[in-house]
Amino acid sequence: LRSSEEDFKFLRSIAVSSAKWRLVDPNIITILSDLNNKNIPTVALTSLATGKFGIVEKMEDLRIKELQSVEIDFTNLTPFQGELSINELKNIHGIPMLKAGIILTAEVDKAKVLEYILRQKNYYPKKIVFIDDQLNNLESLEKLCAKLKIKFEGFHYTAVSLMTTSVVDEQLEKLRFEILEKEHRWLSYKELTSRMNIPDSISYHTKNQEINVNR
Repeated sequence: LRSSEEDFKFLRSIAVSSAKWRLVDPNIITILSDLNNKNIPTVALTSLATGKFGIVEKMEDLRIKELQSVEIDFTNLTPFQGELSINELKNIHGIPMLKAGIILTAEVDKAKVLEYILRQKNYYPKKIVFIDDQLNNLESLEKLCAKLKIKFEGFHYTAVSLMTTSVVDEQLEKLRFEILEKEHRWLSYKELTSRMNIPDSISYHTKNQEINVNR
């Protein structure tokens, strides 16, 4: 509320670009490897915005880099080679596109963007297996497959709810946001402890484990 929309985007983009990624389930690496070995075409389909966002020049490139940081790369899995921008569907969240085996919809309905690419590439598989954490996306793709006469299997992915999450420390979070606004930096808890009068070794409790932070 204190910030303009542009200031908010700027500050949020600093946090987004500084975030550290981890996998919900490390087994996904083995699954993707098996799909590759069996020559089963696989593509990523995300609602992520594209283009410039605050300090991030291209959100699509940031997402590709983030996936590669956890050893996920769709370039050898995808049936869609090259890049494709869908300027007809451009909106305030960017231009939907295909890049590095990833379809980024820029918040446009996933089925609508996928249908556009299927038609552009003249690629109609016999069956689509789709995994998503949002039921509306599953329902949308199911309707598309019925329309195109493609067999469909949808799976609602809910494992993220089982992930271990850290307990928020209000004092550290207040400092984190003060530093973000004043210094335009997004610090980890370990970095924040060096800015406060906190012992060299402290513990943060999560749902299932204790994390020791030493500096």
